[in-house]
Amino acid sequence: MSSEAPEYILVALPGASDGWRNLEKTVGGLAELFKFDVPTLRVGTLEKLMSAGDALAKADVSIESVLRKIERTYGEVQVNNEPLTVEGDPVQHFVQNFRWNTAKYQSTRPIDELIKLLMQNGQKIEDELKEATIVFQEAKQVLNIASRKKGGNLMSTSNLLDFMPNVDPIRFQDSEFLCTVFVVLSKSSEETFLSTYEQLADDSVGYGPADDRMSVLGSPVVPQSATFLAEDADNYLLYSMTILKQYKDVFTQAAQQARFMVRELRPGSAAGGSAASAAADNDDPKAKLSQAENEFGEAKKQLQRWIMTHYGEAFIAWMHVKTIRVFVEAVLRYGLPVDFTAALIKPGKKGGEKKLRDRLADLHASLVGEDAHKGVGDVGNESAGASAGLSREVYYPYVSFTFKPTSE
Repeated sequence: MSSEAPEYILVALPGASDGWRNLEKTVGGLAELFKFDVPTLRVGTLEKLMSAGDALAKADVSIESVLRKIERTYGEVQVNNEPLTVEGDPVQHFVQNFRWNTAKYQSTRPIDELIKLLMQNGQKIEDELKEATIVFQEAKQVLNIASRKKGGNLMSTSNLLDFMPNVDPIRFQDSEFLCTVFVVLSKSSEETFLSTYEQLADDSVGYGPADDRMSVLGSPVVPQSATFLAEDADNYLLYSMTILKQYKDVFTQAAQQARFMVRELRPGSAAGGSAASAAADNDDPKAKLSQAENEFGEAKKQLQRWIMTHYGEAFIAWMHVKTIRVFVEAVLRYGLPVDFTAALIKPGKKGGEKKLRDRLADLHASLVGEDAHKGVGDVGNESAGASAGLSREVYYPYVSFTFKPTSE
């Protein structure tokens, strides 16, 4: 969360009868002012109130942390820059018109029970977010692996035809006596390869007369048959050449000794095969990539739907925590009977907060008298729900909490 002026300030000042009118006069021209619905909750003992204050500070930080995690995750999966909403309303509209949900959080219940319920709801949402995120991340990892295999280099297990989409496999030799072999080499060794490939395994084939074939030895490579086919992003080159088929194993061994790699076309991708049979191959990178893309897309949609549904639920819980904090701090500060006015303030232009704070301090002094003693809840009640989880430890003579509904 930014260290700049807060977007909203939640305040509570003593006196309910003229409280709103006093605030309107005080804030006028410096900020927007909104009524903030705080029900009268069950007070209990002073000890329980003080304990509730500590628990609420932790709950505030905890549930805001869940919200920020959801927002960050949403940033990864949303595609249309569609903003998150709360019960169908834009976040700021919901905040400015917030009303306590009596049906879900009965105000007649003890405060400690309300806090426990809110924390349980927040924890449940966080656990579900973790599960949904794990499914998404696993699908993403599988897609990345499939993408690397599909788009790997010529030295990998990638299908060679992926690197030569405009080459017809039918042109390659695969007859009774001749066959086409594919050799991968580094670009730096191309010159050496072109000058030596016709001599590979040059002691393996007999070219002598019929009665003494082995008197003249040579290579199984058909002269001048090397043909450049492709180059990948890692500067590996792919060449084809024609050799005597029965000497393929001998040629492969000789090529490896010369630091050239002989690669095979995938089953079903050479002449006589079909694209359908290649796609049906469970090890085919294209098929795996297609499957991974489908699974990732579905996991992404599911995570999007989950976020759109549960973000509002978490946000509502967070606002109820803040409402209870205002009530507890106001009672601790101003005492019983319950008599205070709560409001939501949206500061105007940058730099106007100091003047606003001065006015609020003056209003508070006029309401309680300048010699009013400092109450239990005075220190450290400002911005304890910051995203970093640390209170700014700023003292104001009135109840005050600052927050930003959404992250920057």
